[in-house]
Order: sequence, then C-alpha cells, then structure tokens
Amino acid sequence: FVPETSPVRSLADLRGRRLALEDPGSTTGALVPRALLAAAGLPGPLLPSPGASVRPGQVGCVFAGSELNVFAWVRRGLVDAGATSDLVWRTRGSVPESLKRRLRVLHESPPLPRALELVGPALASERARRLRALLLGAERDPSAAAALEAYGRTLRFDALPPGGLDLVERALALQRAEP
Repeated sequence: FVPETSPVRSLADLRGRRLALEDPGSTTGALVPRALLAAAGLPGPLLPSPGASVRPGQVGCVFAGSELNVFAWVRRGLVDAGATSDLVWRTRGSVPESLKRRLRVLHESPPLPRALELVGPALASERARRLRALLLGAERDPSAAAALEAYGRTLRFDALPPGGLDLVERALALQRAEP
C-alpha cells in the first residue's frame, strides 16, 4: 500500500524507493512481498533504517518491527510504501483506522495458504481421508466452532489448489539465499 496521493501506481514504480515490511519471519508482511518484488525483477535488498539510501533500480526493504509501525512509517513519509497481510488491511481494529485512512492498495498477491495441515505416512489412508473431510467441513459444523476459534481464530480449511505453494516456495527460496 502507498499514500493515496503517491505517484506510485505499480510495483515497477517502486524502483529507487523504500518499502516497510513487518519483520523477517512474517510470511505476508515480509517473505511474500519480497518474493513478489523478485518475481517482478526488482531487487529488494534490506536496508538498516528507513532513512538509508536506495540504489537506482532497487526497492529498499526495511523492517518496521510491527504492523502498526508499517502503517505509521508510510503515513509519516518515512518510507514510500508498506506491505501487510490482507487480514490486517481488512480487519477493523487491527490497526487504528486513522493510520489506514488516505492509503491505497498498490498490489495484492494471489491467495496463499496461511498454514498447512499435514499427515504422516503412518496414518492409515482411511483416517487421513476422514480427517480431511472433517477439516474441510468444519466451518459448516456448529460443534466445530469452538475448536476453530481456539485454533488461531481459524475461519475454515480449504484444499490446497494446484500451484498453491508456488509463491510460498519462491519466498522461502529467497529467504534461504540471503546471507
């Protein structure tokens, strides 16, 4: 996202500018945005601070330490753009609305899994099929509501679509390549 008055209209327009990210371990607040930059041919080196210089042709990435700081840094003009989860952007109360005002979405990633539920090869195939059916139907099962809430306020489980891990794999490869 960028200020609504920003001349930045595309990822390519971020060249030579600074992008605030949440923290190094955030999938949607750091790993995926950097993978999107890399996929667009935009080097995204890490900067030590929001005031550090950015080389032409690159997008300087700086960690703000929290979602709140990402929004505040963009609003205060310390950086040119910020990246966050769509859940943070859309959820009222996650970040004060006063910080979200006068900002606009610049780019959205394709949907990606927030978490993966895996079973080991020792689990009988019938049990694995039953577990899959239970998880995929949990949002429609009133008796599962408390368990979903307790499991990180999960709303539902979805089957992984074809290619559903592509962006995550690119993000992880980028992270592994860093010194």
